[in-house]
Amino acid sequence: MKNDPINIAIEGSCLFGRYNGISSYTYNLVNSLANTEKLDRFYIWYSDAPLLKRSLIDFRQHNIKHKRPNMPLPAVRSLDIYHDTGSFFPAPDKAKKKVLTARTLQRPGSSRRQDLALESSDFLIASSQSTKAELIKDHRIPEHKIDVVYESAGEEFRPHASVRSGLVKTRYSVKRPFLFFLGPLDSRKNVEGLLESYSLLRYESPPDLLIAGEAAKNGPDIKKLAEKFDIVGNVRCLGYIPKSDIACLMSEAVAFLFPCLHDGTGLQVLEAMSCGAAVISSSNSAIPEIAGDAAILTDPRDPERLAQAIRKVLADSDTRIALKKKSIERALYFSRKKTAESTLKIYRRLAGR
Repeated sequence: MKNDPINIAIEGSCLFGRYNGISSYTYNLVNSLANTEKLDRFYIWYSDAPLLKRSLIDFRQHNIKHKRPNMPLPAVRSLDIYHDTGSFFPAPDKAKKKVLTARTLQRPGSSRRQDLALESSDFLIASSQSTKAELIKDHRIPEHKIDVVYESAGEEFRPHASVRSGLVKTRYSVKRPFLFFLGPLDSRKNVEGLLESYSLLRYESPPDLLIAGEAAKNGPDIKKLAEKFDIVGNVRCLGYIPKSDIACLMSEAVAFLFPCLHDGTGLQVLEAMSCGAAVISSSNSAIPEIAGDAAILTDPRDPERLAQAIRKVLADSDTRIALKKKSIERALYFSRKKTAESTLKIYRRLAGR
């Protein structure tokens, strides 16, 4: 029936563990969906999660229930929709329709799990037009099976008062002006290129470079790279830090640097803009869609161009102030409510509502 509630299971295994892009997207989506739509029923589905460990969040809205691994789903005979937010887990058998969010993709053939998830999905949500183009060209997905729904920054990502930011800087022993980069520290994020570009400024008394994020398997060795480029005294690797601290550092940074080689969501750029940061990033993949004219975009494979962009922001306070203002204005376009409403329309269309 058209007015009957839709039973929607959303994959939540990513909520066990530390904050990252997929956990941020999933958390914001579920929370916003439950506040937007009070009739439909949402089940947080844990395909792969510790039985005794609680997830990072505990949704208490009346229309959200948790489905633990190997436990029967309460009070529902079948699922209208199963939404995999990017973990690439097999859909439960009882799900009538499967939706998959495609964020930053690997090439066809490099991940069997990803390829199976793409092939078996009834509909795909692409996190950007860039990702949609990849799905069509590289993965041979028909265009009519894809909608673009942009992600949104969490509520923590906003300009923070200097008092709170000062406490965070004290926590991490930050005493000088700094440039800020947020990982994960894998090859796609181009950390080596960032350090090489920064090294071109080493005789110009630049702000320190703070690098936050967990090291990926086979990722770059920051210490060795800093030694290679003779910038050991200016580079600090903070490792993993909580998202509330990330937002404070983004607010305080002279500039946020994100010279990634490939990124399908632009989420870190959006989070930085939401904090009012002056952003320098890449002119590829999803970044131009997200940043618009609110950031300086350059070729991440050209260290001299990236260094020149940093020089411009450091030398020209008017440019820096203008970028910060544009960042906040641009970030307003990407709201959690808009993400939830667009996703809900997809659910209803697939469920015939």
